[in-house]
Amino acid sequence: MSDSLDPAAAHVAPDPDPVPEVEVPALEIPSGRQAFDPRWIPAEQMASRVFVLVLGLGSAVTLVALFWLKILSGESVLIYSGLWLLAIPSIAFLGQRWPVWEYPHCGWRLTEQTVDLWKGLIKRRQVRVPRSRVQYTDVTQGPIQRRFGLGNLQVHVAGTEDATIVVPGLPHELALQLRDELLRDAGVDDGV
Repeated sequence: MSDSLDPAAAHVAPDPDPVPEVEVPALEIPSGRQAFDPRWIPAEQMASRVFVLVLGLGSAVTLVALFWLKILSGESVLIYSGLWLLAIPSIAFLGQRWPVWEYPHCGWRLTEQTVDLWKGLIKRRQVRVPRSRVQYTDVTQGPIQRRFGLGNLQVHVAGTEDATIVVPGLPHELALQLRDELLRDAGVDDGV
């Protein structure tokens, strides 16, 4: 009877359906300047819609609560309601159009020596980071990006004004491959 309680004597049944290991072919890292994935536009638009929904509902509830608590008078509520009716649709319009306007000015490039990023519509930004300064990399993916199959490559670098450079709008698989490529160059010796 004590043999049946002994964990060493327990028999583990083999897995009836073992999962075969399938090697996924590596994507080729493109050379030259690359645009963000076109799915970046609808992903940014969806993120903007969520932001406007939260902002619009939150500000409307606050306005009603301030009126109900008699903090705002009826005249003030009319003024703020008018501002709300102007601001929320304007923000919603810009949130839908901005990614379309900004997309032609965005891009990235991975060379033997550098990681380059271009982004911005009004304030255009060009960042060039030597690959030798890359300390570590991350790939992040929020729920909206996951829905569109996108990811952000975060490159953490040493000794620069911007310690982290984010390359958004990448297909998730490509972001993972770029991360691995940059980590391969960085080496595994930490030196700390």
